[in-house]
Amino acid sequence: MPKENCPKFRVIGRASEDVKARVEQETRNLLIQQNLDDLPNEWKEIIQQSELPKTAEELSLINLANQKTSKLMMNAGLAAFDVPPNNFRLLPASAYEKMAQEKGSAGATVLMFQMITLNASEARKSLLVFGCAVFHEMMHLKSHLTLQIESEHEGALVKTSYREGLMVKPSQNIIAQNKYHEHFRGLNDALVASQEKGFFQELLKLPFIQQKEQEKILMRRLQKLENGLQKNLAYHKMK
Repeated sequence: MPKENCPKFRVIGRASEDVKARVEQETRNLLIQQNLDDLPNEWKEIIQQSELPKTAEELSLINLANQKTSKLMMNAGLAAFDVPPNNFRLLPASAYEKMAQEKGSAGATVLMFQMITLNASEARKSLLVFGCAVFHEMMHLKSHLTLQIESEHEGALVKTSYREGLMVKPSQNIIAQNKYHEHFRGLNDALVASQEKGFFQELLKLPFIQQKEQEKILMRRLQKLENGLQKNLAYHKMK
């Protein structure tokens, strides 16, 4: 990724300007060339043990989502950039749930680490689902990010997310008082969902997706016929 195409992240708080600049650069590095050593140890272990390889079709959908989201950014007057395929971590359901701390969803975005986790059990139900999940999470990852650096804990910086897209999260001071709150999550998700609908329509036009969907319809019809034959055989055996 060319340096000029890298996004700029905002860092607020009472840390020194040098510290803020370092945190901003570290976040950019996570996007440009993500290394497992830059992730929390627990996540690193899960990825090393469980990450699944992506198929050629899945990689092409990531590429298409990059193209479409970049076009949206340019239309809004923003500098476009690509999310590397390596930043998408495709995991079995059990591993995904440990990392994302949620069940049943197809994907989750961790903006502070510039990473998207995908639940293979859900995202791989079809290429349509996979494509929509990738686009949805990429919309979140390419959105505005403000980080907050306010204090140090045992010599380590404490970094939290203050704004993600349109969503505003609490300051570290509020978090310390156990008064967590956030604003505009629904509006943020609605904006992403509205763009996802258009991307879904484009996916339906792709030849390899049309073929896969036709194969699924055929397989369902064959399964229905087989079930009917089994019922008929069972009926005649009982007579």
